[in-house]
Amino acid sequence: VPSHRFGARARTITKRTATKRTATKRTIERAFTGRDHTADGVSRPIPLEKQLISSKTRQPVAPPGAPSPVGVAAADARPRLDVPIRCSPGTDCWLVNYVDTDPTPTAQDYACGRSTYNGHKGIDFAVRDMEAVRRGVAVIAASPGFVVGVRDGMKDISFRKIAEAAISGRECGNGVLVQHDNGWSTQYCHMRQGSIVVKKGDGLVAGQVIGMVGQSGKAEFPHLHLQVKQGTTIIDPFIGLARRKPCGPGAQPLWKPSAVALLP
Repeated sequence: VPSHRFGARARTITKRTATKRTATKRTIERAFTGRDHTADGVSRPIPLEKQLISSKTRQPVAPPGAPSPVGVAAADARPRLDVPIRCSPGTDCWLVNYVDTDPTPTAQDYACGRSTYNGHKGIDFAVRDMEAVRRGVAVIAASPGFVVGVRDGMKDISFRKIAEAAISGRECGNGVLVQHDNGWSTQYCHMRQGSIVVKKGDGLVAGQVIGMVGQSGKAEFPHLHLQVKQGTTIIDPFIGLARRKPCGPGAQPLWKPSAVALLP
């Protein structure tokens, strides 16, 4: 998206996704609190047998390669994600592309909308322009984990202005790969050259600064690309591991309720 057109698109995206936010917020509140809001706005308990997640105590993240705590199912140890960028979504940053959930050439986001493109594997948080990049917009760890990969040193420039060979195999640009428990990982891409402040082997806590938003790698505009996997499988954090209907959030999205409150 050319930077001079980004403001108009951001306003359109914010309006179009308002209903997505309401549905997702209710689903995540239901999953984490065991309560639901009815049409009259009253919060009522959900019967225990219908609650979406177990009440087991959450376990700490194990180091890479370590086994999961005994008695904790893989689904219960999935990462709970914070917003991975320090900004005010809808004001000075925007969710412009979601995961493409359609395996055909017809791209579709989790809400059956068109806020994605064919084959897109993550969530894009865009900032307004390169001036914002120069001022600095922090990228933060969305969940506790261990750094298993880092790349830095790539220039912040639109990929359309450089030869394709210059980024071949390095489309993520400057980035950080974080491993979580049970084969989960998060990857942070297109970060600002020279901004990454973590190294391989570092342990991270949620909210810890790992670098700054940039425009490195295969990026046409300044943004952070967040990609979530379990093993080799791309997971849409708005859906999680399973869904009960073809459109809208999944039964157990990965976002924390506090993150949903910030998402437009």
